[in-house]
Amino acid sequence: MLNFKLMRFFTLFRITVTSMFCKALLISLIVLTGTQHLSGQIFVGNDYRILDSVTYTHYINHDWEKVIYTGDRALNKNIDYYYLRMRMGIAAYYLGRLPEAADHFEKALIFNSKDQTAQLYLYDTYKLLGKNTRAYRLGMSFSNNTLSLIPEKRKPVEALYAGGGYSFSNNFALNDKFIINNTDDTLAGSQILIGDKSDFYAGVNFNLSPVVSLYAGYNRLQIQKKISFQYIEAPIVLDSVQREDWGFQNFFSNDPEFFRKSFDETIKQDEIYLNSRFQFETGWAITLFSNLVMVKSVNIKADTVQTSVTDTSYYVIGNSPEFITYTYDELQFTRTDSSFFNYVFGVNIEKDYNNITFNLNGSISSLNGLNQNQLGISAFYYLNKHASFYGASGLTWFAQRWDDGWNENRLIINQKLGSKLYRRLWGEVDLTIGNLNNANISNGFVVYNQADKMRFKGGLTFKIFIGKHMELNLLYQYIAYEGIFNEISDEGANQNQNNNLINNTFNYQTPSIFGGLKWKF
Repeated sequence: MLNFKLMRFFTLFRITVTSMFCKALLISLIVLTGTQHLSGQIFVGNDYRILDSVTYTHYINHDWEKVIYTGDRALNKNIDYYYLRMRMGIAAYYLGRLPEAADHFEKALIFNSKDQTAQLYLYDTYKLLGKNTRAYRLGMSFSNNTLSLIPEKRKPVEALYAGGGYSFSNNFALNDKFIINNTDDTLAGSQILIGDKSDFYAGVNFNLSPVVSLYAGYNRLQIQKKISFQYIEAPIVLDSVQREDWGFQNFFSNDPEFFRKSFDETIKQDEIYLNSRFQFETGWAITLFSNLVMVKSVNIKADTVQTSVTDTSYYVIGNSPEFITYTYDELQFTRTDSSFFNYVFGVNIEKDYNNITFNLNGSISSLNGLNQNQLGISAFYYLNKHASFYGASGLTWFAQRWDDGWNENRLIINQKLGSKLYRRLWGEVDLTIGNLNNANISNGFVVYNQADKMRFKGGLTFKIFIGKHMELNLLYQYIAYEGIFNEISDEGANQNQNNNLINNTFNYQTPSIFGGLKWKF
């Protein structure tokens, strides 16, 4: 890094001397011709002489704010040339206005594509902005001498990631007894409750070349699940015995009774995630991604069987007892394997303008036995000149179809705001409105394949940069869900119809705490 700074010092000297010579030459040309066309720009005599002299003076004095101010005046007058862009770029760089600096260095390289100083400054600016792949792509055009001046070169392994967390659900506490109903016409019901979740992930980011990077990751989820049934049975029950002179008489009843049966299970979900990014010139990039989801779970199947009960009806002294046989419907439960394989495949097209980055992404997926299509647009942007306050906005169209031809369409809106809070501490707030059931976000990295509808998601993230290589992330997340249980009423049966199936909804929430560590090489 020291060599890089020394080289910059001598280069600044070179720029100064060369600028004086060029200024004299250009003044002579202006005197002779009034106006001159250079590099496709129009230089107007007096304006050019004054603004060039003023920006040069401010530049020599390291009065960076005035360099930017005067340089903007020049650009507004259609005065644009290499040294102006270099002065403005260096001024913005030392003011910490990195997106602005990158723009000026890019323009300087249009005037002189092989200039070592502009190349090194732009490379360093990209790295400081976190645009590593753009920096590596830019380095492909560097000479060996220029490459030798880069203090931090591209490494085969860019970073390692690891983390995990826990989600605390109040679903069991709120809704475990929700379907019990002893007063109305409910015959039966069933529901699946999703409880607490634990999550662990690990990943590594490779640089396969200056153009191609690859992220490979593994994610493990364990989810509590409770399967509950409500049902009616009417077995024969002995009420009383009446003794007579001749013997005795048994009296029975078969009043329907409500029963409840619950099964506690665990869903285990393993995910293998791949993300390959192809970086092109002028800020274009394409990312191909996939997530292979393997779910291990069980289901409980309820079958109705006829059960017969035999008991003594009455007994006459001196004779054998007389028996009564009663038949009723009994529910029997069978535990079955319901493991399955799901997938997500997609592509993201990106155009980076330094101050704002646009994304267009699409994916296809097969989750929970349904087929999904997803198309989204988003933008990441800086809200101040120093890139310390930023936002990201996204709109996603989601479509899902069933095998019987029924389709569902939704819109999902996402907004994120982030800011530097104190030195190495950054904070983000994130808000998502819309049903994320069976949708994916972050280029398929997170898949919401839970059966319940997700109505709202909010999060607060803190990023702590520890030293040169370590980044610690702490996330608090709050999600509001809507579940459903099926109720079978005898209303339809009383009308000589099939039993009436009623879908009822219930709500619950899951606050979560996650932590992650990124180690940069």
